[in-house]
Amino acid sequence: MITLKVHTNAAAQRFVRSMTARKEGRGCHMVVGDFDFRAKICAKTMNEYTELVWEIHSNPDVDKVEVNVFTRHIQERIERSSVSGIFNTSEQGT
Repeated sequence: MITLKVHTNAAAQRFVRSMTARKEGRGCHMVVGDFDFRAKICAKTMNEYTELVWEIHSNPDVDKVEVNVFTRHIQERIERSSVSGIFNTSEQGT
């Protein structure tokens, strides 16, 4: 999750160009909320990952970087009908 220092069109465009130029980039989404962008990157090693995060953080338009490491891909999309059966109230003691 990336937060820019200033919220201008020029800063956002510069950041997007810097992310789309990276071969490790797997996706970048502009969002509304507590942060400005969500970037998905893929690194072969933790050293490579650390370097990538540092490069993003070193971008002059970037104020804050928060990272999450995904350890396993479960499912890209969950159908609403499959979620309804997950919680059985009789097993929760209610």
